[in-house]
Amino acid sequence: MKLPRGSMFRVFFSAGISATVFLSMIFVSCASNPTVKATPLGSVPVGTSGGSSSENRQPGIADEIKSLVESGTPPSLLRALDIIRSRDLAATEFGRAMTSVCVVLMQKLYPDIPAELPVSDPPPTHAYTRILRDAERGAYTPASSQSTDYLEYVLPFLALLNDMRSERLAAALPDLEKASRLGKNSVLDPYFRGIVAERRGMAEQAFASYEQARSFSAEAYPAVVGSARVSATLGKAAESVALLTSLAVRYPDNLLVKRELANAYYQARDWSRAANAVSEVLQRDPKDSRFILIKAHILTEQGSFTQAQPLLDAFSLVDSNNRLYLFLRALVQAEGYKNRDSALNYLRALLRTRADDEEALAYYTKLLLESNRPEETV
Repeated sequence: MKLPRGSMFRVFFSAGISATVFLSMIFVSCASNPTVKATPLGSVPVGTSGGSSSENRQPGIADEIKSLVESGTPPSLLRALDIIRSRDLAATEFGRAMTSVCVVLMQKLYPDIPAELPVSDPPPTHAYTRILRDAERGAYTPASSQSTDYLEYVLPFLALLNDMRSERLAAALPDLEKASRLGKNSVLDPYFRGIVAERRGMAEQAFASYEQARSFSAEAYPAVVGSARVSATLGKAAESVALLTSLAVRYPDNLLVKRELANAYYQARDWSRAANAVSEVLQRDPKDSRFILIKAHILTEQGSFTQAQPLLDAFSLVDSNNRLYLFLRALVQAEGYKNRDSALNYLRALLRTRADDEEALAYYTKLLLESNRPEETV
C-alpha cells in the first residue's frame, strides 16, 4: 500500500524503531538506488517549455490532462479545463496550449453545450497553436511523419469540418488512420473518419465510423447524430428516429439534435411530427432557410397551400432557382390559387435546367391537359 508523505516515519516510530536506525536504513537505500530526476508534470508533450516550479510539484498531471483532451468528449474536455484552472497551470505554456485545444474543440464540435469557456491564449511557438491557427483559415497542416502525438494527427481536420470537396477530405485520411493506430480511447478520429466517408458517399463506412465513436462515448452527440443521419440514408428511418428521439430526451435544448430529428421525421414523411419539430427549429433560428423551405413543403403536403406562400416568398430571397422551391411554387399557384398559367411558368423554369425531372414533367403535362393546351411544349 502506498503511504502518504510522512506516514513512513510514524509507522517505524510506532513500531519502536529508533530514529538512528531509521536514518541508517534511508542512507543504505539511497546508496543502492541512485536518484532519478522526475520529468516535470509527467511526460511533457511536444512543444512545451519544460514547466514552471508549480508544474514541478505536480508530477503526472500533464499525462492526465492530455489524456482527457485526447478523449475528445465534452465531459473530458471540461474536466481538463477544470484541472488546468485548479492546479494553477493556466499561465504555463502547457496549460495555455491545452486550454486552447479544449476551447476550440468545444466551440467547433460541441457549440450547443452550455459552458463558460476561458479565454484562449495559445503560446505562439507551440505546435498545436500553428495547427489551430491554420485550421481557422481553412488550411490543413499535416502531421510530421515522425510524430507520435495523437493531437497533431487529428487537430488539422478542424480545417475541413465544413468542407465538402471529396479530394480534400480524402487527403486527411492517412493522418486519421495513423491517429487510430496510436490506440487512444478517443471519439475524434472515428468521428472525423465518419465525416469523410459520409461526404464521399460511402454510407456503410460512415455508419461504422460513427458507431465506433458512439461506442466509446454517447456524450459525443455529433457522432450519434451522424449515425442517425446515415441510417436514414440507408433506408433505416425508424432506427434514425429512435436514435434522435433518445438524444432529444438527453439534450432537450440542443439545436443540432432538434434539427436532425426534424429532418428525420421529414425524410420519413411523418408530416405531423415533422411540422412540430420544424416549428421548434424555426423558433430558435427563424432565418434557417433550409427549414423554411421544409416547412413550406410540409404545409403543401398537408394541403395548406396559402400558408406556404409567405414561406416561399422568404426563401426566394435565398435561392430562387432551387428545384424544390420552384416545384412548390407551382403547386401553390395551381392548387392554392388556381392559377395554372403562373404554375406552368414556374415548371418551365424548373424544366429548363432539369429536363429529365420526371415529377415536374408529369405535373407540367397534367396542367397542360387541364388547361386544354396539350400541344404546348416546354
